[in-house]
Amino acid sequence: MTSKFLLAAVLSAASMFAATLDVVFNGAITSVTISRTINPSSTGTTSPTIVNAALLSYNVMSGSSVIGSLLTYCTEPQQSTGAINGGTITYDIDPTLRNAPLNNGGISAGQSAALQQLFGLVPNAMSSGLSALDQAAMQVAIWEIVRESSLSFDATTGVVTFADDNTAGVVARANQLLAGLSSATPNTNLAFLTNDTFQDLIT
Repeated sequence: MTSKFLLAAVLSAASMFAATLDVVFNGAITSVTISRTINPSSTGTTSPTIVNAALLSYNVMSGSSVIGSLLTYCTEPQQSTGAINGGTITYDIDPTLRNAPLNNGGISAGQSAALQQLFGLVPNAMSSGLSALDQAAMQVAIWEIVRESSLSFDATTGVVTFADDNTAGVVARANQLLAGLSSATPNTNLAFLTNDTFQDLIT
């Protein structure tokens, strides 16, 4: 069974009862880094932090067997992805698209709708064939949406701000995507993967 159909089956089951998915982190598809500043954090405005803005790769597990693969983006960069090729991580599947990031109390219906519009705007967003710049821009746009409860999205202003680090044009591309949300047909085939310890994901 391919990972696409595997995940579809699991998501269908999630509508009936709490479902989980076991994965092992393989690493990032791209190596684009971004400067992120939280304004303010609980202790005041943070110093800029360099984070990896990338499409992430996981193996889907059944016990010790690999039964598929999964590409995702992060919704919370302040938690670990887990070690590359490390132990199995069990995620709760949230098809309501409301419970991530867990350590930020979840998101509103408006933010959830904006994420669906973003993935409608970039229909091949979960493809390793997407350019490194666009993968990084998608990641920045996702972080912007899940952190700006005002629903006013600009990656250079607000609660969390971003600046280019090792690849020019990422933040400008993210803002271009964010500006186009209202014209997009929403992609409703999305889910959050949530875990108290590790980065929450969108897939």
